[in-house]
Amino acid sequence: MNILQLTTRLSARVGAFIFCLAALPAWSTCQPDPGAPPPESPYLGYTPAGYKGSLERDPVWHRLVRGVKKRDSADSGATMFELKRRPGVRFTSIEPIDLGAGARGFLAMRDGCGQLLDQEGKAYPTPFFNSVQWEPLGSSEVLAPGRALLRLQSEGDYVWALFERGRLLAVSPQPYVMTYAHTEIKTGFYLPSHLRHVAARSENANGIVDLRSLKEVLAPVWSGVAGLTVVDDTRPVRYLVGARDSKMALFAPEGGDALLDGISSLEVISNWFPFRKGRPAVDGAVLLLRMDGETSCRLLDMQLRPLLPHPLAFRDDQCVLPRTLAGHQYLFIEPDQKSVQTYAIEPEGRLRRLSSTSGQLAGADEHTGLVVVRVQTDQEVVHHLYFADGARIDEEDYTEFQNLGCRHRRVKLRGQWLSLLPDGRTSSRLTFPVSC
Repeated sequence: MNILQLTTRLSARVGAFIFCLAALPAWSTCQPDPGAPPPESPYLGYTPAGYKGSLERDPVWHRLVRGVKKRDSADSGATMFELKRRPGVRFTSIEPIDLGAGARGFLAMRDGCGQLLDQEGKAYPTPFFNSVQWEPLGSSEVLAPGRALLRLQSEGDYVWALFERGRLLAVSPQPYVMTYAHTEIKTGFYLPSHLRHVAARSENANGIVDLRSLKEVLAPVWSGVAGLTVVDDTRPVRYLVGARDSKMALFAPEGGDALLDGISSLEVISNWFPFRKGRPAVDGAVLLLRMDGETSCRLLDMQLRPLLPHPLAFRDDQCVLPRTLAGHQYLFIEPDQKSVQTYAIEPEGRLRRLSSTSGQLAGADEHTGLVVVRVQTDQEVVHHLYFADGARIDEEDYTEFQNLGCRHRRVKLRGQWLSLLPDGRTSSRLTFPVSC
């Protein structure tokens, strides 16, 4: 059966359907075979575009194409087709096709394979194929006006051909196979509509192609690929990610050399900084990552600049970092489990260090800057109270500390429990958390 019978007629299609694939003759399995049987139902200039699928006459085909009876073979009497302006160049089927903004081309079948012709009937330097489809784009804004993107299929391979008003702009640099994306990236990344995941036939051969130019922005050499974006960002994608051998590399949206390589874990956290009216969404997001071989983590802004002068702790198979800073004014970090560093959260999406105190973090209030530090003395473990700037609130050595939740805390002084208020004052009146 002719491949054209397996799909809806190109001239009758008004939408974009997922289909695939073709390749240059050296790439694909569609090799012209003079002995191939002719199509059972060649295109005869009528399309099911009328009421309830009734056939309508294709005036373009009837004006430009004619049928010619074969007289010199075993198929004597069979009809071949030729363009009136190129007599003698015959095909088993010829069908008009739109190559951008109404520019006319032709889908021609011969010897079991298809090829694309320009309006003069000359073959484009595109691969032979078994079938052709317009590429589903997901958005009308992907391609510039007047452009058309075709997917040329041959068996399990395909290439793209990009046209502009009948002029061939680009062809895929290599054939791809239809497959679902596999990724080692565990966070919810995605690709915008102008970028498309592709896969070559070899193992671990995933890449990314820009459909606007058919350029491979990431060559198909990765076991997984993805796009990294920020919620409510003005850009559709901030970075591209390639994963291979349990490691990742970070690239600009245009591709090129890796900006960061050897990443073992990567997470983008949108809206990590508290909301600030008028601030771009990208300035409220952070990148939390760990490099291969490191036992700590890095906190970066979305321009890949460090937000902290030191690494974050990595414990229990995760980076130690508060996940939300809603309403918070301060951030408390233990870079080495021997000191507590207090940072002010700047409205612009920056962290400014206020103090560094020896000891271990026992508790803190992110709204007021109160810090409770556990200190080992010669005799016992005690707790000291500090303001955000590192000044001691008092000179007492509190022997115990309890965090009851919902900003309710207690300290024990000389055998008596006291309520520790968010501003650092203590009270003999004990309070209990009811709800937050």
